Amino acid sequence: MRPTCNLNIKERFEAKYIPEPNSGCWLWVGATGTYGYGNVTVKQESIQAHRLSYLLFKGKIPKGMWVLHKCDVRLCVNPNHLFIGTRQDNMDDMVKKNRQFCGERPYAKGSKNTQSKLTEKKVIKVRKMYKSSNFTMKELSEKFYVSKSVIHAVIHYITWKHI
Repeated sequence: MRPTCNLNIKERFEAKYIPEPNSGCWLWVGATGTYGYGNVTVKQESIQAHRLSYLLFKGKIPKGMWVLHKCDVRLCVNPNHLFIGTRQDNMDDMVKKNRQFCGERPYAKGSKNTQSKLTEKKVIKVRKMYKSSNFTMKELSEKFYVSKSVIHAVIHYITWKHI
């Protein structure tokens, strides 16, 4: 890498990525932030490298909009791999591609989640028992050794939506 102190913003940007020939990604080799995205400082303000790429090559980012990756590579700054979307678009894309992450690992659903106190069978049983009106949430929470808020979330499909 060449020194970047006397270059304009576009030249500085172009000195901080390397093209990856197989995927077409331009991989950021400059500074990175907490979530693994490239970071750059422009006029004493930090900006994510993929957002800067979009600004340099495609134009203005509408207020409140996000710059999303088609390739799902956080370090990619190839403007052809980027598109504008809302936060909800980003969340929908993440779920569609099963890329919900906790750190570097995907979230485990249902009983595969090590934090889960219930199983798929117990969730079905909880819902049936509550629906029959024979049990209150408090009684179910005591029966299944979980909090009332867990029972509430199960019954109202806040959690365990896939069951």
